[in-house]
Formats: sequence, structure tokens, C-alpha cells
Amino acid sequence: YYSRLKEYFGNTIIGIFTDEPMICGRGPQKIPWTSGLLDDLKRNDFSLSDLYYLFSDDGTEKSKSVKKLYDSIVRNRLQKSFYDQISKWCGSHNVSFIGHPEKSTDIALLKHFDIPCQDIVWRYVAPGDDNAIKGPHSTMAKCASDSARHRGKRRNGNECFGCCGHTDDPYAFTFEDMKWYIDWLFVRGCNLVIPHAFFYSIRGKRKEERPPDVGMNSSFWNDYKRISDYIKRCCAINTDSVNVTDIAILCGDDDLPWRAAKILYESQIEFNYLEYSLLKECSISEGRCGIGANSYKILIVDGVYSDKEYPYLSLFKETGGILLDYETCSDFIGHILESSRTTVDLVENKDLRISHIRKYNTDILFCVNEGEAPISTLIKERVIEVLDAESGNIISHSGDEYLLTLKPRQSLHLIVEQKSLRSSWRKYDYRSSYFEL
Repeated sequence: YYSRLKEYFGNTIIGIFTDEPMICGRGPQKIPWTSGLLDDLKRNDFSLSDLYYLFSDDGTEKSKSVKKLYDSIVRNRLQKSFYDQISKWCGSHNVSFIGHPEKSTDIALLKHFDIPCQDIVWRYVAPGDDNAIKGPHSTMAKCASDSARHRGKRRNGNECFGCCGHTDDPYAFTFEDMKWYIDWLFVRGCNLVIPHAFFYSIRGKRKEERPPDVGMNSSFWNDYKRISDYIKRCCAINTDSVNVTDIAILCGDDDLPWRAAKILYESQIEFNYLEYSLLKECSISEGRCGIGANSYKILIVDGVYSDKEYPYLSLFKETGGILLDYETCSDFIGHILESSRTTVDLVENKDLRISHIRKYNTDILFCVNEGEAPISTLIKERVIEVLDAESGNIISHSGDEYLLTLKPRQSLHLIVEQKSLRSSWRKYDYRSSYFEL
């Protein structure tokens, strides 16, 4: 490509996109192998007798630990042989490395991308279903946005809508469905939308190539400017902004816990995923864990951490940070969330999502109705203006509270007074030990 089109690199051509590379390609499950892999295994205390467990499904702890070690070694080779080489090549040729890995939870692999992305596909998340906040695929949007936040990447994206039509008719994809999906992305921090797909033709077998068509062959093409303007406005607001939160959920290289996240979403509490591997790059002092533009007072552990993470978690706790284990402290997590939810009236609004964004010293609450019923709730903040990004209308407001009403598929940006926003954890005594290291 470069030899033929180098004059366009960095201007017309802004990036090279890679799409879910799979070590063994598509098809039946295989066990990856290549020359030199055995040496890598031996250097990591992997014995020849351990090879047995790669083919065994006995479910023992030994089998699980061997497979986990093997997967991590293969992943490291993939990073060196594929992601790292392409990333460096793009950097030296004035284009961005863009794209997404195979799994929705592959957050560690995103560090190689200039614009980390994920992929909504096959209705893994969908309107009218709790898979929007439940299961591993529910984490994919924040997988990309939080990786970008913590690594100082300006943009993060999603290749969205592929095979997201209804199961009985792949082309039954409406304007309202598209609006739901992009709101699902924007309230989780996405600021680059890559629609899949615009087909020049859907004649013959081309019609079966990963429908639906969201371009000129779609049912809502004549109304497309309305949604493209909405995408433009929301991406502009999310870009060069910081989401304001005191809470991070710790995660592994390819494991983003969703149980605590579900509680946070349903309680309108902002959070980010923080990789264990990034703890060594964090500034830990005075009870806070800082990285990039974010600083966390509460870290939630949902799973097992290794000895490598112990010193950082111990320091965080010793200096006054709040460390919670989801398994043993889920009730107390609920207490924290209930006490922190000062922005929204204490009414059940499990389908309401709120992201607190700060951009150029302006505080914005992005409010989205992710459910199928209308929402009406009192926002206990001094709202100055209300932006409807779909229509482009801005309405002034005065008063100490704002009655938020949202129809299904509706969203609003509330511009609020910065001084009125607060972190209510300061009101409570967290000196007791809630998490035993």
C-alpha cells in the first residue's frame, strides 16, 4: 500500500484498520503452536508433562492454571509478532494503527493501537435485553474508552451494527435501533463511530455479507443526516473531555468483571476499568490512585489478583484508599452507591445511564434512557442549559433541581454548575477494614 499510495499517507489515509485477528483463523477450535513456542513455555516454568492439560477437559485447578499460563504466553507472542510490529510500522509511516482485537474483553491488546476500538456485532448487546449491562460483551465499550483514557489516547472507537438486525430478518434494523446502539456507546465514553456497513450494492449474494446495510440501502437513508449530525455532536463532546469518577473496577488483561459494573450502571454511578498491569504506572498517595486525568478513591476487586499487584493494593489501602472485594463486600458496595447517588433522586431508575463529563471546565451530565419505558426523575443539581444533541436545540434553565424526562431512545446533555457536584464518600467513615489483603 505504501509503495503505491505514500503521497496520501497521513492526509487522505489516516490509519490502517485491523479487524479481530485470530491466531488460528476462523473455524474449529485449534491449539496454537509455532516454532520457538516450546522455548517460551520452558522459560515460564511450563514442563513437557503440562502439555497433557492443553488437551484435557478434566476441570481440575491444575488444568485451569496450565491453560491460563499457556494462553498468556501465546498472547505475548501475538503482541510481539503482530500488534507491536504493525503499530511501529504505522508510527513510522505517519498513519494511526486502528482496529480491535478478537475478544470484547481484550483490553491489554488495545495498548498497541493509536485509536483503540471494539466491535458491536451479532446483537451481543441489544435493546430490550439485560445483556446491555450483563455478561462479558457488556464491557466492550468501556474496554476501548478506558484503555484510551488511561493511556492518553485522544480517540477510541467502535465498529458497530454488523449483524445487529433482528434474528428473523437481518435487514430489520431501524433508525431507533441505531440510536439505541450509539447512545449505548456514547454514555460509556466512545468518541469515534465506525458504521458497519455501507454497501454499494446488495444484489445477489452481496446481500448476505454481514447485514444490515446502514447506508444508502437502509430504510432510513433519507433521514441519515439527522443521525450523522447527532454522532458528530456527541463525538465532539466526548473528545478531549474527562469523565469524573472516584471509582475504578480492577481488571485483567482479557477479563473485565461486569457484576459490580451492573450495580454501578443501575445506580447512575460513574466508574472506569483499570488494568492490574497499569498499577505500576499509577501515582498512589493520600488514599488515591491516579493515572492520566483520572484519580480513584475506591478500587473494586472482583476476582483474584496476583503477588505482583499486592504491593500497589497494599500501599493504596495503607494511605487511606478504599479497597473493596465484590465477593465479600457486595452489600457494602450497595451502601456506598446509595450514599454516593446524590445527583439523582432516590427512585428506581435502573434503565437510566448518566455519565459525568468535564470538558474545558464545563461539567456535563449525559443522560440516556437505555430501557423501553419512559423515565422521569429529579436531578438534584443546578442545571444551566439542556442540550438535545439530536435536534441541536439548547434550552436555558434555572433552579436548584431539574426534572429529567426521557422517552425510550432519548438522550440529553445537562450543563451543570461545577461547584454543585460533589463526591459524597467524604461524608462517611471508611477507616474500618473492608478488604483483607
